[in-house]
Amino acid sequence: MKDPRIDRTKKYPLDELIFSALVAIWSGARSWYEIAEFAEDKLQLLKEFLPFTNGIPSHDTYNRFFSILPEEEFEKAFISFAEYLIGDSLEGKLINLDGKQMRGATKASDGIIHIVAAWCADCKLSLGQVSVDDKSNEITAIPLLLNKLNIKKAEVSIDALGTQTEIAKLINDKQGFYLLAVKDNQKSLNDEVKELCCNYKPIDVDNEIDSYSGKVIQRKCEVFKANPKVITTSSRWAGLKQVIKVTCTTTNKASGETAEDIRYYIVNSKFDAAHYLASTKNHWSIENDCHWQLDISFNEDETRKTKNSAKNFSRLLRFALNCVRSVDFGEKRNKSSVKSRCFALANSKDLLMKLLYNKAIEK
Repeated sequence: MKDPRIDRTKKYPLDELIFSALVAIWSGARSWYEIAEFAEDKLQLLKEFLPFTNGIPSHDTYNRFFSILPEEEFEKAFISFAEYLIGDSLEGKLINLDGKQMRGATKASDGIIHIVAAWCADCKLSLGQVSVDDKSNEITAIPLLLNKLNIKKAEVSIDALGTQTEIAKLINDKQGFYLLAVKDNQKSLNDEVKELCCNYKPIDVDNEIDSYSGKVIQRKCEVFKANPKVITTSSRWAGLKQVIKVTCTTTNKASGETAEDIRYYIVNSKFDAAHYLASTKNHWSIENDCHWQLDISFNEDETRKTKNSAKNFSRLLRFALNCVRSVDFGEKRNKSSVKSRCFALANSKDLLMKLLYNKAIEK
């Protein structure tokens, strides 16, 4: 990663700044003040890995550095690290794309900071992100993010906002498989998909039942051939092969009340109903395993940083989460909360050695 500072201001090396910030974040630091203080407390441990000849920088130095660090440079390093952790390729894996607003940073900077992120549901690792001015710009950000990733033979799931012909073509051209939600933002497509599912028999069906928190959830997945006589716009959707209908029926055990939710998708692949049932369910991994952890375990929504500093701090948090996901803490501690594992990592030379010199993806 290229250091943006001029030579005479490089008292603290780039690798020391990033490594010390990560260790401080695992310790619980969430501001540049706290990062400087926690890093100072961990100085002897940090010196086991890097010289830290000039000690720990001040909070102002951390702030200035991450404010001028080009997010494109940091993003390249982030993606390279994610690729290192995953190994061979993303082939056969499910990639979720979704947006998230940094609420605290938005308030502090008097402008919206919205992140579009890519998440590997199978590995539980963040793959990359692009920042945009507001949610409506997700449509233009998604291609930028996809072009940074090798999605050959990977399945890419995107909510309805990303169901655009240009995005479908890009995924198809990159030899990936798209799983695009269909809603009223593509009204003609939505109407024709519903007509197809209503008047034709599915070519494959799969069911599953879950029971938890006093509820019984029945999911049914039906796969239909994308008949061009019904889907009149099929030629606009590159590689379109099938239409997916997923019906989710939730029953409250105590009251007996039921609620039904039906979702539709278009795909350029020919997997079976069991596969699509799992993929549509696991699309929400980016919400449950990534965004929820960033807000609850790392307090991302509470950050008051602004502009480029906020965007790079968001990447630091995702770096921190990826690192925790990649370390084998042992059979017992692997089941602990992310917060607990962060604290263990920040206080253990052995675990830091595992992180830096050995890789083991969390299953």
